[in-house]
Amino acid sequence: MSLRPFRFIHATNLRLDQPLWGIGSVNSEARRIAEDATLTAFQHIVDACIDHNVACLLLTGNSFDAAHAYRARVTLEDACERLAKHDIEVFIVPGATDPSHAWLKGLHLPPNVTTFVSRHSEPVAVIRDGEVLATVEPFEDRHSSAQRGSQSSALRIGLIGAGQHETVQEKLAAVATSNDDKQLLEDFPVAGTFGYLALGNGSEHMTVDLPRGIAHDPGCPQPLDGRHTTSMGCSLIDVDRAGQMIVKMLPTAVVRREEIELKIKEDTSWDGLVEDMQAALLDRDPLPTEKLWLVHWVLDGEGSLADSLRESAAQRELTELVEQELADDRGIIRVHEVDLRANWSYTTNLEITGTVFEEFTNAIDQRLPTHIDQFRKRLPAIDWPEAGWVRHVIDTGQRMNSRDISAHAHDLARQWLLPHGPHHK
Repeated sequence: MSLRPFRFIHATNLRLDQPLWGIGSVNSEARRIAEDATLTAFQHIVDACIDHNVACLLLTGNSFDAAHAYRARVTLEDACERLAKHDIEVFIVPGATDPSHAWLKGLHLPPNVTTFVSRHSEPVAVIRDGEVLATVEPFEDRHSSAQRGSQSSALRIGLIGAGQHETVQEKLAAVATSNDDKQLLEDFPVAGTFGYLALGNGSEHMTVDLPRGIAHDPGCPQPLDGRHTTSMGCSLIDVDRAGQMIVKMLPTAVVRREEIELKIKEDTSWDGLVEDMQAALLDRDPLPTEKLWLVHWVLDGEGSLADSLRESAAQRELTELVEQELADDRGIIRVHEVDLRANWSYTTNLEITGTVFEEFTNAIDQRLPTHIDQFRKRLPAIDWPEAGWVRHVIDTGQRMNSRDISAHAHDLARQWLLPHGPHHK
């Protein structure tokens, strides 16, 4: 294969104008950054396309939520118009949140955009100066598709949208860890006919070698939840004359989540803990696109200092001191959340005596409000197996009443811990 060298950018799971989860109570500037995070990340992708003089941009699904899409649609239209001025083509395949029908009405996209709303769409050529650099088409597992790929001399690019061809994407993910593509190619031989297979899951940055090239998932440009604590972005792919590809991750995320674990020792002082937290922050370098860090501190330990940090007021004072005395001119806004693992560890030392009921109920009364607040903050960061339940569970968590929970806990304690309880002997 002899090709004219060219570049393209691949992005997926833009999730334009969808809210980030687990932001909590923040100031107005941090709130504004978070609300615009997915839109800003997409602008970084468009900037990268222009700066790197790419031939095309690939978007592989979940570009927006069809149910709430006004700002997302406007942003897409403006971005594609901007790319058109630089002769950059855009190839789009629908995904789970932006199915085909969502692209067929209400969007006014310029001629440089090709949206593959049907899996049976014919390939589209990417042409520069009269020369075909590549052909782009939606992935379809059929024999005729494999034959068509074998007859082409240009780089063949296939698109798999988020939530589409899940079995293929799952097998590719398995190949990424095992490096054994035999079963994949036996089950889906057409996968081996592509030079570049653009994946759309967006769960992680992943590359799998194929007989004629690679399959690649760039990950999510701006994760909505707390599953990702490292930088995410889009992928720049350089194609040389031999069709060999070099993939480079370009950071695009505006909001970064960090989970930092620290051990509180018996002799750890307040000032010492502040210094440890500052050092942990300074050890982490921000990327050029980042404006807001959501820092989740996990403090593990016992002793008087750990005891003093059980109250939210003390946690707030601690993080304020960290910020006040932090010599950092990097321009990052940080929002802190503190989890104290020692909160409930003292219960393992309780003796089962006549006072255990009082000790248990006192613990509930003193610490339940703090734990409910922490629970609400953590709900959006959980890796939910069923996405459809996420909003329902989060809403339920927000409606939880500490008084009702406390009353129920007291009732259970009476049944199990007092002499007249059902299991007292």
